[in-house]
Amino acid sequence: MELIKTIKTEIKPLSKIGFKIVDLDCKNSENEDFPFLSESLEELLKGKLEEKGFKFEDLKVYYNLSYSQGDHFYFEGEITTKNAIFILKNKNIDISQIKINKKYAYIEDLNQKQQLKGDILLKEFEDIYHSLCNELKQIGYKEIEYQLEESILKAGFKDFLETLIIKLKKKRVL
Repeated sequence: MELIKTIKTEIKPLSKIGFKIVDLDCKNSENEDFPFLSESLEELLKGKLEEKGFKFEDLKVYYNLSYSQGDHFYFEGEITTKNAIFILKNKNIDISQIKINKKYAYIEDLNQKQQLKGDILLKEFEDIYHSLCNELKQIGYKEIEYQLEESILKAGFKDFLETLIIKLKKKRVL
């Protein structure tokens, strides 16, 4: 009973007893924040593209997820769908080729009617692209929250217990 009473009297604001968030190495040059996300977001993206039946080459992910108005997630590479090949570079999406008579043809080699088909395919793919980017951005936010909570619990609670034990030993309770 004395131990519980002592613990209750020792409770202070967490910042005064050593609670802290560990450094998650939040900055690097390629992706501005939380580099631990790069591999997992890239793998998730690949899985989602494969689910849709898309093939991809030279895939790279870019993100900034610091809860600001400039937050973003986007990816680059070459994406092949059943009807077209898209080139994604610097947040721009261009259609490179579309399938005509079971063969891919370069967009600039097509007639006007075929190019209109390409425009429709491009618009459809842009919608898919933006939807994927938004979904992966939200997943990234959830992973950041989870990692921060884990870090607080692992580092902060350990510090809290060490501080509490030291204080209890000083009072000769332990």
